[in-house]
Amino acid sequence: NDDHLRDGVIVGRYARCVGGPVRKVLSDSVSRAHALLIRDGERVIAYDLSSRNGIWQGRKRQRAIPLSKDRNRFYLGRRRSVEVIWHRGLAH
Repeated sequence: NDDHLRDGVIVGRYARCVGGPVRKVLSDSVSRAHALLIRDGERVIAYDLSSRNGIWQGRKRQRAIPLSKDRNRFYLGRRRSVEVIWHRGLAH
C-alpha cells in the first residue's frame, strides 16, 4: 500500500523483508536485503541495495529502475532468478 511505499519496502530473503512466507520461494541468488521499493513523488523506484547479483531489466544490470503506473518487469539476481512484475492502477 502507499503508506509502505512512502516509508520504503525492502525485498529479500531476510525474515523482516516484505513477503513473510513468500521469501521461502526466493532463490539463493537473492540477497537477504536485495532491493528497496520507495515512492518518490508520483513514481515508485526500485533500488538495488548493493546486492551481489543485482537487479536487472532486460539484459542490463541497473542501480535504480523507475516503475511506471503501467506494467513493469524486472529481475532479482543474475540469471533471472526471481521475476518481479509491478502493476499499479491510477493513483488516487
